[in-house]
Amino acid sequence: MNITAMILKDSKKIPEDIKKVLQELTGLRDKVIHEYNRVDDKILLESTESVLLYVLDFVELVEKWIEKDN
Repeated sequence: MNITAMILKDSKKIPEDIKKVLQELTGLRDKVIHEYNRVDDKILLESTESVLLYVLDFVELVEKWIEKDN
């Protein structure tokens, strides 16, 4: 299990929309790694662009969490 999946499983502070997108990204990551030669680059780029804001929101949440603990 990767770190993002562990955070998603354990965190109750991440909004559901961000959780859903990050879970989908974990699936996309697995597909890219295991089916690299069969991945359509255009679809991969479109998928990545469509979730970028959610990823940035997640990064901001993690940064706030880190600052709070330090």
